[in-house]
Amino acid sequence: MMIGFNDVWISIAFVFITIFFVGFFIIRYIVKSITEEVDDINNFLEEINRKNYDAVLKIEHHLEFLQLSILLKNIVKRLKNKNK
Repeated sequence: MMIGFNDVWISIAFVFITIFFVGFFIIRYIVKSITEEVDDINNFLEEINRKNYDAVLKIEHHLEFLQLSILLKNIVKRLKNKNK
């Protein structure tokens, strides 16, 4: 009876550990992609601050950053037209 009980708990522990590691790597990938896009936005803003209005911003993964990049590009167009 105790052998079956221990086998069940070992199986539950194995499944929990497997799910934990899979979740960990998925979250790690998501955080990495978010960090890269935030860095890209930061670099874009630094280029605009240096008055390089031809700087390029590429957003690939997250819709919120895509919307932010469109707004930033519109602001850059206005700044470029204002400085001409």
